[in-house]
Amino acid sequence: MKREPGVPMKRSGEIAIRRLKLLLVADKADCSPELIEMIRRDICAALSKYMDVDAARMEIAVKHQEDTSSERYTTTLYAKLPVHSMRLKGFF
Repeated sequence: MKREPGVPMKRSGEIAIRRLKLLLVADKADCSPELIEMIRRDICAALSKYMDVDAARMEIAVKHQEDTSSERYTTTLYAKLPVHSMRLKGFF
């Protein structure tokens, strides 16, 4: 696995915890851990154009919720991504 720019080296315990979290999210989302990792990287890459983000502390969660109006379940992906600063201040 390649290191992302600006992400410090991690200890093996931290890597193991991250992999376990990734497996749990992938299991809940009914998709592969590789797909979840690709989604995580894409989110980081897209937001990095506009913000200085802390990719090492990013968390992804997938939740299944029942939609009472349609009596179906929906799957929602939540991403927690700490932002240090905006890159394009005053642009908008």
